[in-house]
Amino acid sequence: MYWCRFETSGQPFTVATENEDVFFRLFTPTWKTDQWHNYEPIFPSGDISFMQGISSIGTKTQRNETTGPMGMKHIFYDYEKEPARAKELTLYFDFSGK
Repeated sequence: MYWCRFETSGQPFTVATENEDVFFRLFTPTWKTDQWHNYEPIFPSGDISFMQGISSIGTKTQRNETTGPMGMKHIFYDYEKEPARAKELTLYFDFSGK
C-alpha cells in the first residue's frame, strides 16, 4: 500500500506512506477453528491495521511454521536488545477531503 482513501458517511480522508512493503487490513474476519488448529490466523486488535508483515496460515495437514521460510513469523527485532534495528513506518493522514 502506498495510499488509500476512506469514503465515509462523514468526511472522507486519505492515508499515504513513503515506506515500501506496507500492508493494509480493514476489518477482521470471524474466528474459525479447525480440528488440527493449523489454519487459525492471528490478527491484531482493532479493525484497521497498517502492517509491515502478514501472518501466515497453515494447511490442513501442516502448521505454518513447517511450510518453509514464508511460514515463519515476522520478527523484525528484539525491543530490549537492539532498538536501532527497529523498522520505521511513516503514515500521512489528509483530512482535507480532497
